[in-house]
Amino acid sequence: MKFQVISHACMLIEDSGKRLLLDPWIIGSAYWRSWWHFPESVPPNDAILSADWIYLTHQHFDHFHYPSLRKFRKDLPILVPRRPVPSMEQALADLGFTNVIPMTYGKTMTLDGGFSLTSYLGGWKDDSAIVIQCDGTTLINFNDCKLEDAVLDRIVQRHGPIDFVFRSHSSAQAYPQCYTSPSHEDLTLRKNEDYIRDFFNAARRCRARYAIPFASNVCFLHRETIGKNDYSVFPDVLAAEYARQKKAGGPKVVVMLPGATWDSKEGFHLVPGTVLERKAEEIARLAVKHRDALAAQDELERNKRLQYETFASYMGGFLRSLPWFLRFVYRAKIAYHVNVPQESWWILDFKTRRVYRTDRKPDDAASIIEVTPGLLQDALEKGIVNFIEISKRLKVHLREGQALDHLISRELLTLYEQGYFPLWKNLNPRFLGVWFRRRREIWSYVCKAFRGRKSFIPKVGPVEEY
Repeated sequence: MKFQVISHACMLIEDSGKRLLLDPWIIGSAYWRSWWHFPESVPPNDAILSADWIYLTHQHFDHFHYPSLRKFRKDLPILVPRRPVPSMEQALADLGFTNVIPMTYGKTMTLDGGFSLTSYLGGWKDDSAIVIQCDGTTLINFNDCKLEDAVLDRIVQRHGPIDFVFRSHSSAQAYPQCYTSPSHEDLTLRKNEDYIRDFFNAARRCRARYAIPFASNVCFLHRETIGKNDYSVFPDVLAAEYARQKKAGGPKVVVMLPGATWDSKEGFHLVPGTVLERKAEEIARLAVKHRDALAAQDELERNKRLQYETFASYMGGFLRSLPWFLRFVYRAKIAYHVNVPQESWWILDFKTRRVYRTDRKPDDAASIIEVTPGLLQDALEKGIVNFIEISKRLKVHLREGQALDHLISRELLTLYEQGYFPLWKNLNPRFLGVWFRRRREIWSYVCKAFRGRKSFIPKVGPVEEY
């Protein structure tokens, strides 16, 4: 068996002449030219493009990358987690793929060449982890998937011993780097230290031989986001912190940059980390290299006019889709600050389920959001407004003490755009069956609900020694 890290969250696994490719973002950028590979990806080659299968963990553009997917033949078997809603299958069908295979939660699938794959959904949105067993080696690719500790322990018990753990280690969201608030507490619900602890926690619970920092190898090059690179947790920083904290006997953290390989016969062949030692210079070089693409994105957005009618129709549909009982427990107002054609604030009122605009700054809004007009219009037209948060191309101004109310609105919008609302359309065997297989997770969420809203902000305690 052999595997190679291709890019940010993409790797190629080979055995007995067969190839499995994970999350192929292999060209270009993501999220309106904000996200770029860092270090740069392995260029597409015959080994990558002739893969026998692709597994897509979830539907975010740095994993489910449309321009990259268009490079593959349309009859290629594409494996996806069987989520409660079929949005991944529908998106792949729209791209022309004819052989899409949903994988049942926790059910092992055996492929030609000796691959055994088991997919596990995690969280109440769309992430998944994949366990790959082949030639006596077991890998768990968590990428962005955050599993409850009890669920993770059962997975490890079932599939162990674990050889490799792959996991993200830096924030993919705009919070808190793009947020302001009069209260420091509003900006500390989630910190870089939490992502580092999450990585350590997964490595510890899996008791793997090796832990690989993965799915966070990006930089931000758009003029609105290039300053956010200072907030990222790069893999060399993670590895140094891990070495400082752990005792002998734990998993070994190995930084595998694009192009690095591991072979069951020859072991690791790593890529020198010199690019990480000169991050600022390399990011500046990449900004120059891609300046034409960045300028073209700015021009595209300048030519796209933000229309209130589009905003009101889309956001009104979102508010009306929410379960009726939510208005009794969640009554926030969220405002978008707009300067075209004149200054105004466009309001989402979750209590009354109304969208309206005003020329006076709302003092009672939980948050005020600022987004480039052409970007917001594009996101509305494509039904991916929640991805603006991931792009980091926004500014969010919180009213004191209202961080949770804003974050709840963001989660509700994400669920709407993934197809979970209105709830009545999901009362079908697929939706109920997927959640039944995840009943242990449901119980953990019920317990969290009784502990209060803050318990839904992921937290990890101090790192336990090995």
